[in-house]
Amino acid sequence: MADFSVRAASGVLRVGGPNQFNKDIVLSNESNRKSVYERWRIRANNTAESSGSEGTDFELRHYNDNGVYINTAMFVKRSTGNVAFGTVSSLSARVAATWSLNGNHGFYAKPGVDVGNGASFASSLTSVSGRVLDIRVDNDANARMAIFSDGKHEWGDGVTGRDTNLYRGGADVLKTDDTLHISANLRINTAVTGGGVGVMAMANASVVPASNPTAGGVLYVEAGALKYRGASGTVSIVAAA
Repeated sequence: MADFSVRAASGVLRVGGPNQFNKDIVLSNESNRKSVYERWRIRANNTAESSGSEGTDFELRHYNDNGVYINTAMFVKRSTGNVAFGTVSSLSARVAATWSLNGNHGFYAKPGVDVGNGASFASSLTSVSGRVLDIRVDNDANARMAIFSDGKHEWGDGVTGRDTNLYRGGADVLKTDDTLHISANLRINTAVTGGGVGVMAMANASVVPASNPTAGGVLYVEAGALKYRGASGTVSIVAAA
């Protein structure tokens, strides 16, 4: 039941025209032709066509209560298939979004049920050096933060190359090639700091070192005493319990 219908098995609804004209389908909330009732407009726009399948891009436009154009809710570039939300530009991304409403997120995912092994965002790249996330401030020459497919994190100032990192150094090892600055406390296998702030707290060693470290030493706590084992095997009490 419809005021107008096209049988999908036998016909095509076509809106055509020269390239200099937009090809629109208008959706309104009243059965008259007054523009004040316009709510949505589906458009093949009048972007000039050229080689490489450029031009005649797709837009989904929305309008306020007075029928005044707000912006393009969705834009699809014909040549690439890139999709953008809130802008009439593909922004050189497969999916892009711009927005100006305070408190809104660019992307939000909340599953209705437990997703199990699923994820709100999933990425599968062809190499460990593939970049999963790239964060910049407008006009930055370089990413201020980048996450790679092997889990490595890098940070920088956005001007020069990134200079700080954190990554997996091996089985059960988290490593950085840079300086780690701790503003509060460093705790090793303990939650007790004696009420101190800006301190390092160490629990008794789970396993006391039994072999000599190479080209260095091991600092540990045994029975509450701070001890040091050097490369020659000498164990010194640095501080009594």
